[in-house]
Formats: sequence, structure tokens, C-alpha cells
Amino acid sequence: MRYLTPVLFAAAASVLSTAAANADLGDQLFKLLPDDGAAGDGFGSVAIDGTTAIVGAIGDDDNGDSSGSAYLFDTTKGDQIAKLLPKDGALDDLFGSSVAISGATAIVGAWHDDDNGTWSGSAYLFDTTTGRQIAKLLPEDGVTGEWFGRSVAISGTTAIGGATRDCDNGDSSGSARVFDISDPANPTQIAKLLANDAAEGDFLGVSVAISGDTAIVGASGDDDNGAGSGSAYLFDLVVVPACPSDLDGDGNVGILDLLTLLANWGRCP
Repeated sequence: MRYLTPVLFAAAASVLSTAAANADLGDQLFKLLPDDGAAGDGFGSVAIDGTTAIVGAIGDDDNGDSSGSAYLFDTTKGDQIAKLLPKDGALDDLFGSSVAISGATAIVGAWHDDDNGTWSGSAYLFDTTTGRQIAKLLPEDGVTGEWFGRSVAISGTTAIGGATRDCDNGDSSGSARVFDISDPANPTQIAKLLANDAAEGDFLGVSVAISGDTAIVGASGDDDNGAGSGSAYLFDLVVVPACPSDLDGDGNVGILDLLTLLANWGRCP
């Protein structure tokens, strides 16, 4: 039986103009439909960067009921470019529940994936120029039922995934993990984001976004303004070196570090 959610279940996606030479502001340009769309596919989670759009379809069944898929589209023509499927897709993964894109890299969440236990969740990186899977993202401390991949975002060489049911600060307090994808085939988790005032039922990670060195993470269950009033948190993603004095990065502080300092002595640019 296919898995349907009111928020994500949709039949189509539309591309609207915000600035086009031959269209008025806000004119619909195209309606996007998958080439192999079918009843219950749930096509409709969306993201866009430049002239490429991505749309998830959590109910697609190429790898089993509600295994899910995602589609890439050329927004200048409205044409489908590729269909994205994970190499290890399986029944009820809900792949495509969240999508994001930056340049030639797309990220797709599958919060029912079970590599770290039932519904532990995962996210996948894809090359948008070829449609091929690059890597799979899994939290270092992922556990059963935390729903990692419930939300995803990407900016340049940094990706982030939310896990609304993480329990570090109480049941469903939530979290988000940040990954360095500068080597896309070998992504590395670099941080786990937790709210300073986190509490049970906050659902931190229900939404995520990232720009440069700053991430924003939604917590729809936070109660500062009343039960379920919600909040959002900003996080600094600048990585501080473990040993700032190790200027040449060899794991030691020595004469070479001093020489590096002296070679760059003077006014900063």
C-alpha cells in the first residue's frame, strides 16, 4: 500500500516566471509532469537552482511500494532530464520526501530508510549532469526511528539533513547533521546541530536551509510562544581548526609553522 501524506502528496509541479523575456511577472511557464507518472506517486516536493529543478515522488514504486524517486527538469523547456533512483532503494523508503539542489549536485532524503535501524533515515547525493548517484549520507550516530532526511538542504560543498525524531534532548527533540561534500564521493559528517534549549517534542530538523557558513533549522514543536508555536535556530558552520597554530596542517607545531607565519608577515589584504 502506498504511503501518502497530505503535505507532500501532489499530482504535479508548476514553474512560474519571476523574470522572463517573453512572459509577464508571475506567469506560469510550464506544468511539470514525470514521463512515467502514475496514481499514488506523490510527485511534488520541489527545489530549484539555476535552470534545473528537482521534484520528489515518495509514492513511486520502482523499487517497491513507496520506495520513492526524484526527477530532474530543464526549466527553460519544462522537459524531464533524468529520473533519480537510489542504488539500494527498497519498500517504504520514502525516497524523495525532501529534495534540494546546488549547482551540479542534488540531495534527496529518504527518512524511512533503515540502514541504522527501522526508519533511521538517509540522504543521497546525485550528479545532476548525469543523474548518477554519487554517495549516501548516514549519520555517525544514527539510530532506529530518528527520521534523518526528513528535510535536506545543500549549498556549495556543504549539505545538511534534519532528523526530527532524534532523542538526544528528549523524545523527538530533533537534530540536524552537517556534511562536508567537497569530495562528493566521500562525504564526511562535520557537525551535529542541537538547540541550546532543546526539549522533548520540539521536532528540530523539520526544515533546514543553508547559505554559505550559516544554517537555519526549524523546530515546529517548540513552545516558547505556547504549545506547538514553533521556532527556528541559526547555526554558525565555520570550522575552527583543532590546532590553530598548526599552519601547515601536518599535525605538529614546529619550525615549518613559524616559517609559514614569517612568510606571510605584514598587513592583511
